[in-house]
Amino acid sequence: MSSGQLPLTIKNVADTAAESEKMGGKAKAERDNRYMKWVSLVALVVQTSSVVLTMRYSKIANKSDLSGAHKDYLSSTAVVMAELMKLVASFLLVLHASNYNLGVYHRTLTQGLTSLHEMKHVAIPAVLYVFQNNFLFLAITNLDAPTYQVSYQLKIFTTAILSAILLGRKLSATKWISLLILFLGVSIVQTPKEVFSGEKDFISSFAETSNFKGLIFIVMACFTSAFAGVYFEKLLKTSSTSVWIRNIQLGSYGFVFGSIGSFYYDLEAIKADGFFQGYNNLVWTVIALNAIGGLIVAAVIKYADNILKGFANAVAIISSTVCSYYILHDSTNLDSKFAIGASLVIAATFLYTYTPSSNGDSPAPSPAMGLILTLSRFMGVRPKHTPFIKNSQTHLS
Repeated sequence: MSSGQLPLTIKNVADTAAESEKMGGKAKAERDNRYMKWVSLVALVVQTSSVVLTMRYSKIANKSDLSGAHKDYLSSTAVVMAELMKLVASFLLVLHASNYNLGVYHRTLTQGLTSLHEMKHVAIPAVLYVFQNNFLFLAITNLDAPTYQVSYQLKIFTTAILSAILLGRKLSATKWISLLILFLGVSIVQTPKEVFSGEKDFISSFAETSNFKGLIFIVMACFTSAFAGVYFEKLLKTSSTSVWIRNIQLGSYGFVFGSIGSFYYDLEAIKADGFFQGYNNLVWTVIALNAIGGLIVAAVIKYADNILKGFANAVAIISSTVCSYYILHDSTNLDSKFAIGASLVIAATFLYTYTPSSNGDSPAPSPAMGLILTLSRFMGVRPKHTPFIKNSQTHLS
């Protein structure tokens, strides 16, 4: 080898090393994203189960107090305090992401909160989230826990439709079938056993365990949740702004609009007994869980997507129903129909997240996946031949 070729050889080695380092960094980032996706989903399941139980108990505990010593809290003020708590947590998370460098922290906040272009887009989902949270408090007041849980799963379908419209997302036949299986499984779990035994028809049995007003609030919450969630997902995935800055923006709007709504609708009650009437440790727990939920949902949307978030909520329904049965005595009996429904929900979750390998050959399936694939083929769906179309890249104007 001549001396003239040596610098070129060294350069090639350096380029190869740099390329390998770049590929290694990319692979590590992908692993971190997969890890964060499943961590956020598990956290969402735990949080969703807990918040439903505590919300329901906080509303029925005071009603069961015949002495009237404990006044019920105002749902609108709880929404405001949850937004404030989420706002404070987001400020702290941005500080942590800035490595506690106050200069970087100040520049990050200035860029995220003083830009009219950045702030104007967040107003829409922020207002919708305030409405959604108020609707959910009103719904849990008027519906028992099982009816509340199964009815709220309508948001999975509204989210899927709005994802297709606003994000240009194309769902394969497998995913649509999994959505139907999910809803079927949840419906079986929550349908009263008298309907299956023929003792009562569905309408009369449903009327005995629900309230029409509560169902209206649930439907309204489903639509506001779907639109806000899809719009927020579009913001996060088409912008370089961090998820925590977006949460500060959401929390700022949410706190302002929530406060306006609280004083508008409950002004007389606030004047009479104060903003924090009826508050106790349980109510503060409900508020904290709702605030944490907002941050977890934002992370799920960042690392997964809205419909996968819906499936995490569906799994949480099963666990929270079991807890509701033993703790609040507010759930259906645990019997064979519960086992069937729970199995369908779990199967639908795995079927939705099933992705074939890039070379067209399916990986060796686990026993659970084999059962799911058998079920899907029995229904006429062949996942490994169903293309998963990538999302179109859309940008906000």
